[in-house]
Amino acid sequence: NIYKNLFAVFKRSKISDSKKEKMILNYSQSLLLSSLKIFGVIICIFVPIFFIKKLDITSFEFFISIHGICEAFLIFLLYYNLRKKFF
Repeated sequence: NIYKNLFAVFKRSKISDSKKEKMILNYSQSLLLSSLKIFGVIICIFVPIFFIKKLDITSFEFFISIHGICEAFLIFLLYYNLRKKFF
C-alpha cells in the first residue's frame, strides 16, 4: 500500500513539488520503519539459533530432544508476540 501511494505521488502532476517532497519523505520514513521492524524480527529469530549452534549439539539431536522442542516452542512464541506487537 505504501509503495502504491509513493508511486502515485510521482505520477501526479497537479501536486506542487514542495508537497511532493514532504509526501515522499513521509512515505520513505514509514518504509524505513517497516524495514527496521522486519530486520529486528529477523535478528530476534537468528540470535537464539546462533546460541543454539554454540552449544555444539547437532541439529537433529537437538530438535528431537525435549530441550530442543521446548526451545523451538519458545522461539515460536517470541516470534509470534513480536509479530503481533509490531505488525
